Amino acid sequence: MPTKETTLINDSFNAETGIVMAVVSGKVTIEEILDWTDTQTPERFPTRSFRGLFDASDVEYSFRPAQLKKFVEAITDFCTYFETVKIATVHTNARGLAFSEVIRSNISNKNFSQQSFFIREAALKWLLNGGIESLT
Repeated sequence: MPTKETTLINDSFNAETGIVMAVVSGKVTIEEILDWTDTQTPERFPTRSFRGLFDASDVEYSFRPAQLKKFVEAITDFCTYFETVKIATVHTNARGLAFSEVIRSNISNKNFSQQSFFIREAALKWLLNGGIESLT
């Protein structure tokens, strides 16, 4: 079991649902998140419509909000690999929710949508029902 000083990012691709499931725990830096983002490629996950569930409910962020600009740039580049990108994030604290909102509001790619959730099952349901369209 990781301690708060250890970051652990585990992910897997569910070929049946087409969803990448990632669980992050421990203390995380922006560099660790960027390094993990670099591994999310069409070669690794064979889909044109990327759907990802990013469960950060047990994360302690060890970076400042100003550093999120690097992550916004990485996601913007990431969106060029796929026809659509739908990300559901799970957070249990205000800082995580705020970080997700900053990221979402600063990515203008038309093929990108993101939604934050408190409950993993709700995030998965949103992804399975097609993303942002299912909220209306």
